[in-house]
Amino acid sequence: MLRATFIWRGTEVKGNIPPTYSDYYRTYRSARHLLTDALGEESSRLIRAVLPLKLLAVRSGLAMYGRNNITYLPDRGSFHRLMAFYSDFDSPVDNWQEKKALPKCSKCTACMKACPTGAIREDRFLISAERCLSYMNEKDSKHPFPEWVPKSAHNSIVGCMRCQAACPYDRDVIGWCEERGRFSEEETAYLLRGRLSGSKAAKIEKKLKRLGLDLSIFPRNLEALIAQKDR
Repeated sequence: MLRATFIWRGTEVKGNIPPTYSDYYRTYRSARHLLTDALGEESSRLIRAVLPLKLLAVRSGLAMYGRNNITYLPDRGSFHRLMAFYSDFDSPVDNWQEKKALPKCSKCTACMKACPTGAIREDRFLISAERCLSYMNEKDSKHPFPEWVPKSAHNSIVGCMRCQAACPYDRDVIGWCEERGRFSEEETAYLLRGRLSGSKAAKIEKKLKRLGLDLSIFPRNLEALIAQKDR
């Protein structure tokens, strides 16, 4: 998880970025390098695959589903970023299998209770994606949050960490956090104005890219976080 600090009216407002949003290209290069070494030079042709990554990870036995529909890895919980590649390597082993859920999920309701928008339901394993805060705050800032979303729900600049923070499978990794961005009061005020164009916007967007963010989610998401600070 990454964290950014925004200075507003002399105080610090902290904003989280979940693990699945940041360092896409660094993860891609690292994964490609590891696969090339593992497969050898004769079978190292790799092309990034645009596929349903969570389903692919679970069906291949790499991960298991949590009740919150996020994938979990041993010793890393939900703190990972999935990548998929096509390869010309002819594997002698086929690990394709049925979907599996984490063993404790059948009786645990921690994520359900922690979800601020009621997206995780008791009557089915699949979440109500249209109610998920992550789905809503990934949209362009021109789309306001629905009135039924409680102001107390907002906890990250993008995405949501409530279900992961409550999950017992993330207990040992929830503290994995890197401070990576600090925005001055002037920069914060500029993002809150919402009129983002020109050389100043380009400079700030370059800074945001280190966090896996772009200008499209401002000012709406930042306004929601600052409102939390003022409560």
